Amino acid sequence: MGWALSYDDGKTWVVIKTLIRSCFRGAKKNANYTVPIPKGAPSGKAVFMWLWNNASGVRELYSNCADIEIQGQADGKLTGVVPLIANYGNDSLPIPEFPTEKQDDKHEAFDKRKEITIVGRKSKASGAKRMRSTEP
Repeated sequence: MGWALSYDDGKTWVVIKTLIRSCFRGAKKNANYTVPIPKGAPSGKAVFMWLWNNASGVRELYSNCADIEIQGQADGKLTGVVPLIANYGNDSLPIPEFPTEKQDDKHEAFDKRKEITIVGRKSKASGAKRMRSTEP
């Protein structure tokens, strides 16, 4: 399970938290998770997403988004990795079922996600914020 932010209407995502294997283990009916927004995150309108590649049963990808406003830094930046999209059509990584600790969970694919940085900056002319993404 992962949580990510986008400042460009979902074109570019930065993962801010990832849980592997333990996301729903022992969870009650109305499970709650704390996902802090990183301190250096740019201010502005953003899209917050949760994404879950399930571990057992039918191989599916679940996701949902919410529009939010972040009170961060005008010229802040956010560095992280891109989300891992798996079990979502023929072009995505297939992750097999792994209900036990000894079965392959494709953990190495999570470790190899591409790093990305989103930088907020103010336009000198209008004072409006513009976002750009950079990839190392």
